[in-house]
Amino acid sequence: MVPLIPSLQERLNRVRIIQERTAKRNKMLREGLWNTEEDETIEVNLLLSTEQS
Repeated sequence: MVPLIPSLQERLNRVRIIQERTAKRNKMLREGLWNTEEDETIEVNLLLSTEQS
């Protein structure tokens, strides 16, 4: 049976992945290479950050 509450390690891994993806996106935004109209991760990241707080 899979526990409903993620372990600390799973939560840390998820946060690390989001941070890496956000850093990559921010770098591409600075360089003008990111297509913001097709970017759905901005909304997802905002939702995740509000859920975590």
